[in-house]
Amino acid sequence: MKPKFTMILMLLALGVQMVFAQQKTVSGTVSDENGLPLPGATVIRAGTSSGTSTDFDGKYQLTANIGDTLEISYVGYATQSLTVGASNTYNVSMLLDNNLDEVIVTGVAIGTSTKKLGFSVGKVNKEELQEVPAVDPANALRGKVSGVRIVQASGNPASAPEIRLRGSTSISGNQRPLLIVDGIITDGSIRDIAVEDIESMEVVKGAAAASLYGSLAGNGVIQIITKKGKGQRDMKTTLRFETGQSGIENDYPLSNTHPFVNDPLGIRFGDWDNDSSTPDTSNYGFDLTSGNRVLDSDGLHDNEYLSRTYDNAKNIYTSQLFTTSTASVEQGLQNFNYFISLQDHEQKGIIEPLDPFKRNSFRTNFGARPTEKLTVDLSASYIKSNGINVTEQGQGGSNYFYAALAVEPFMNLTEKDENGVFAAVPSGYNVQGDNFQNPLYIADVIDNNFKRNRILGGINVKYDITKNLFATASHSIDRSHSRVFIYYPKGFITPVPNATLNNGFIRIDEFTSVSNISSAELTLHNINFGDFNLAATAKYLYEDRSFDYLRASGFDFIAEDVINVENTLPDNQVISSEIREEKTRNYFLNMDLDYKDKIILSGLVRRDESSLFGKDNRSRIYGRGAIAYRLSEDVDINGIDEFKIRASYGTSGQRPSWYAQYETYSVTSSAIEPRILGNKKLLPSVSAELEAGVNISFLNRFNFEFNYSNTKTKDDFILVPLSGVAGFSQQWQNVGEIEST
Repeated sequence: MKPKFTMILMLLALGVQMVFAQQKTVSGTVSDENGLPLPGATVIRAGTSSGTSTDFDGKYQLTANIGDTLEISYVGYATQSLTVGASNTYNVSMLLDNNLDEVIVTGVAIGTSTKKLGFSVGKVNKEELQEVPAVDPANALRGKVSGVRIVQASGNPASAPEIRLRGSTSISGNQRPLLIVDGIITDGSIRDIAVEDIESMEVVKGAAAASLYGSLAGNGVIQIITKKGKGQRDMKTTLRFETGQSGIENDYPLSNTHPFVNDPLGIRFGDWDNDSSTPDTSNYGFDLTSGNRVLDSDGLHDNEYLSRTYDNAKNIYTSQLFTTSTASVEQGLQNFNYFISLQDHEQKGIIEPLDPFKRNSFRTNFGARPTEKLTVDLSASYIKSNGINVTEQGQGGSNYFYAALAVEPFMNLTEKDENGVFAAVPSGYNVQGDNFQNPLYIADVIDNNFKRNRILGGINVKYDITKNLFATASHSIDRSHSRVFIYYPKGFITPVPNATLNNGFIRIDEFTSVSNISSAELTLHNINFGDFNLAATAKYLYEDRSFDYLRASGFDFIAEDVINVENTLPDNQVISSEIREEKTRNYFLNMDLDYKDKIILSGLVRRDESSLFGKDNRSRIYGRGAIAYRLSEDVDINGIDEFKIRASYGTSGQRPSWYAQYETYSVTSSAIEPRILGNKKLLPSVSAELEAGVNISFLNRFNFEFNYSNTKTKDDFILVPLSGVAGFSQQWQNVGEIEST
């Protein structure tokens, strides 16, 4: 027995020795196409989660068996494979990947290749954004994504453009899409984000794609992804200075004729006495009794002004400069990346005496990977801005545009008085007898400005529990404080006497809004069974918003040059305040399934519970179903790189106003009158969309996309008149319907 036992031990030892002889340490260097080292490249043993990353010099080292396949990958480069043989050293030169799948993170539970989407999502990268410089992200999108309309409805440089994605989804509500910045759901203006900080922008136009965001996203979604420094091996510093002009593209077509009688004796209509702005009423163009002008008997608007005329629109609205200065530094190391930027932006409008819009912003993004399983991303920005408020629509003295269009050209709005201030009543003002006011006088004399400070920050922590399962937790804050200051000095002149403004007026508004949003999710991905691949995500999202508002105003100043509300009589003061809170809980489950990477199915269910809904209807369900078929995976078509047919159906919505479920009263010194009856059953609206489309990539350089969508919105909010017996005059109800194709 002893010889046999000895032989068995020898065979076991030989087997163990052979196994350990196959295991060895391999090392090498990973470099780019130019031979420069690539820090942070991933080297793993195929079929396992065992691997490592290259150090700052592009070097790696790991244990492998002879016959193992090593896969080397790096962002922007094609993945390479090699088989471990007798050698212990394997140097790899990576090649740029010109056929990288474009990955979308908006409207999906997990980053997804555009080839696998069952709905349309537009994406614009930083190269496209920088081709034509723009002063804000909305204008940077102009002409780059189909179905997106950018409307600059205001000439005020402080106001953001309005964005419309496909058709309208509300009759009387707002049409603004949901704005997300690096995963942070925001409540502020897109104008606050510096274009130079943007890595890419993703646009979700339809309800099917926006279903992931439920009652927040009835108007679609725009996500801004800022730069992180990833892939930037060496520290990169960028200094950028941009300047340009803002102006009116076309002149206003103003009339230079009038329908009144000209003086037949040659004393020209519109000539004034040297000592006053009173017309010589002995001119035959005036009725000697009333002093008014006499209409020509033919009634035609064809008589020329015989005196000197002025192009007031051209004199008032002049091209003004804007400047943007940006400095940034970024770098991506093995387990750490960062991007830091500073920007100073100043933009004047088209009325010279008005103060410019100014914005100073600071952004910092950090990413860290302390362990192979843990990833932490931090994003924070601070924006300080100030500018002016202007009235641009309607008639009246405070409108900066009405006067230039309505004033007759014998008056010169650039005329100044003896104090060097633009004239409130230019020569000839009383002849026209209208309610316009010189906009240059308004701009010169009154203050109507705002100051805003905004903090936007978020943290996202991801932990890889297993190779196919990870957990994510995040928290974000969007805090904004605004101060509006309006001041009319004592002695302010109005077209007709105004007791509130002529002896001085002051108003101060303070606004503070805070949004705290937290989420937790669990994602299962890359689950393969046969030819099928499955991914599933469950997520919880909690929203906590608050809004504080305080206004104080007064008129009829007691003392000169004392600028505060207390400088008015108590009876002339008005103080109002408001505090609102909103809390929302959201749950969703998303599943994606694909067969052989060519037939893709996706399903989503989301439940929203919000304090904005009527207390008798605190929740609503949204969902989506999508299918895509990559025909080019089955059929080889000459010149066609990708051919995909897709269809989706989904729902999203809008939340009602905070006030809609509560009774509203008008309170005066003499009575309390009921106004709007609260609706405790009010629900968010639902926009249901059917979308179908085709995506074709051909000749390795062109992309074609066709979309058809039909959207129907139900339960839109309409302020409905009530019968007098109700005691209230109106109520918000879910009665509106709107459809767009």
